[in-house]
Amino acid sequence: MPSNNPYDAVPDIDFVPETTEEILEELVDTYEQVLSEETGQTEKLPVASREKIILNTMAYELSVLAQLFNDRAKQNLPKYSRGDFLEVLASFWGLTRRQASPALGEAEFTLSAVREDDILIPKGTRVSPGDKLFFETDEDLIIRSPSLTGRVGITCQQAGAVGNGFAAGKINIIVDPVAYVAKVSNVDRTQGGADVEDDLSLRTRIFYAPQGYSVAGPAEAYRFWVREFSQAIEGIGVTSPSPGKVDICLTLQGGELPEETYLERLEEYLEDKRPLTDELTIHAPEVEDFKVDLTYYINQSDANRELEIKAAVEAAVQEYITWQESTIGRDLNPDKLVALVIGAGAKRLEVRAPVKQVITQTEIFKQSDCKVVYGGLEDD
Repeated sequence: MPSNNPYDAVPDIDFVPETTEEILEELVDTYEQVLSEETGQTEKLPVASREKIILNTMAYELSVLAQLFNDRAKQNLPKYSRGDFLEVLASFWGLTRRQASPALGEAEFTLSAVREDDILIPKGTRVSPGDKLFFETDEDLIIRSPSLTGRVGITCQQAGAVGNGFAAGKINIIVDPVAYVAKVSNVDRTQGGADVEDDLSLRTRIFYAPQGYSVAGPAEAYRFWVREFSQAIEGIGVTSPSPGKVDICLTLQGGELPEETYLERLEEYLEDKRPLTDELTIHAPEVEDFKVDLTYYINQSDANRELEIKAAVEAAVQEYITWQESTIGRDLNPDKLVALVIGAGAKRLEVRAPVKQVITQTEIFKQSDCKVVYGGLEDD
């Protein structure tokens, strides 16, 4: 099952023992060894002896220092580093934490009537969905006579995720009027806006940074450059169906599928990153539908918590759906659903759907129907 954190496969380490028990054991062993060498006594320290109490106190204080030492030492390793420490490590690879990026989309402008001459809509012309949020055109748009309409890319003026999610037709206010232009409408959902890059995203880019130096076009190199395009990209699948052919599919944060406008901009970005002999196909993953259909039961002894458990089960089902939909190439896993519902307090459940299903790195599951039935109380 794919993980969004490549360091999950890297073992955890500590530089020094940090638990009180480990440190106390070392202190006692050292004390008894020195005592034997100096006095010839070979007795074990009694649990309630004065010396043992003093060593216990020392072990606790040393454990606090050991935890601090481990934490500071681990800041030199990308797996554990955070904040400013992580940014210093990133700089060794020529990387910096990405600032918030704006949402992108495409808008169609419509003239009030066919004109004999061409109509220019200047770069930077603002349009809006309302709520004091503005998008501007990315370049000059010339609507050639006798056309009535023309399309151009638009970018949100406010960086961050705030500009995401405006469905087609929602951006329909012309803020900067242009002569003979009657209306505007975005033709696809705005997306790609992202807030300031978090530690996990930067850490992941560090992991893949060495691949970016390759000029042979390996899969990991493409993953690196796709991630460099935007922190809004979360899932990436790279395959090569035949020599010289590279298939790249991707999802945005939360498993959102990219619109054609977004994919076209990514393709432009990759144009000077790919080997000349590679032919790229960039697309959203193929969607496989799945259903949730289950009946669950609660222990009779939990009758006083019935409403609480029912709410928790509903939340658990939604958590499962979000988890299942969020990652490209994630196999359909009913065991995860069972674990979440039982963890929410259900006694047992009968799962009619989903059933286990394996998919490729170019596919993603999306929920099409959800039916959760409460079967009532049962004897423990």
